[in-house]
Amino acid sequence: MHQHENLKTWIIVHDGPMIQNHAIEAAAFAEILLNIQRAYDNIGASKYGKNFKKEDCRLYIREIVQGSAAIPASPSTYGKARNGVDPFSVITETYEKLVGTLSSDPEAFQTVLEQEIENPPNRFGILTSLQFLASSESYIELKTTDKKPIKGVCVPKYQKDYLANLIFEYGGTGEITLQGIIVDIKGDKSKYFNLNTKNNHKIKCYFAPDMEEKVISLYKKWVVVTGNMVRSQKTAHISLIDDLKEHTSEELRAIGRYPLIKPIPFAASYDVADEQWSLCNDELAMHAYGRTYAKTIEVLEEELESHIISYTEYPDEGHAETSLIIKKKLANYADFNKIKKLLNEKYGEE
Repeated sequence: MHQHENLKTWIIVHDGPMIQNHAIEAAAFAEILLNIQRAYDNIGASKYGKNFKKEDCRLYIREIVQGSAAIPASPSTYGKARNGVDPFSVITETYEKLVGTLSSDPEAFQTVLEQEIENPPNRFGILTSLQFLASSESYIELKTTDKKPIKGVCVPKYQKDYLANLIFEYGGTGEITLQGIIVDIKGDKSKYFNLNTKNNHKIKCYFAPDMEEKVISLYKKWVVVTGNMVRSQKTAHISLIDDLKEHTSEELRAIGRYPLIKPIPFAASYDVADEQWSLCNDELAMHAYGRTYAKTIEVLEEELESHIISYTEYPDEGHAETSLIIKKKLANYADFNKIKKLLNEKYGEE
């Protein structure tokens, strides 16, 4: 673990809407810094409890380095070392571990979050920070080191919905975005529909009268809902919908336990007759249906395994021409040897 009095968290905001001529708008950067600080404070509070001093990781800006917008931030004091390591080092390394896991192994993220951060309120604070950074219009990297880094860790934009679902699981309130299926529409004076979410929760979503026609048109469809989440001791509901739209495509960076080279796009829909979620990619001959989103992903995982076994254990001569076309296209998304190794580990094969 690093420890150095010149240690800084480098915030690198790459070219995009926020950046003009190597400069960034102060208000936009203030929001970025606020959310990084929130994550650090929550990690510190969870790691050190009552012994945590916020000044040990309170970030200050002392210089701006040209090259996109590279801003080093560091505390005025690194705090008293515990077990030979200062709090700033522990906090920043924990942050980078969490973001790195979210990027490279999202299935393990929740486990790592709960291992590293014992306090549920602190988990919620960190997730709120990560969701903000995932929603940024510009690409933001962070790396804590003493010299300007070549690259850092970045909260992936494609994990916004996943983070929103975790925020919901940990008791989030306020504006939230969820995906799910509209399963029924109810109410007389106060109209609402029930949403079966990706995580298999049923959420009441209240909507204004002028949205009724749109809601009816999206009945039994896969939708994205944005609105104000309100909680009581026993229930949670969206008190008023701000935005509602059909969700027709889903990009997956991993399929179950198997990471991908780049995201695979799937057509997303809901099969009304069989009451099943659907994810399909015709070019890759991958078609999955399930009663829940999680079951649909399980089916996709099995289909990917079938492809990998077929293409790694049987020579090309044994495949039809159409099969070889699929193999060539799939190779753009999946590392066959890497997935085959993971597959063998899963089934206990050498």
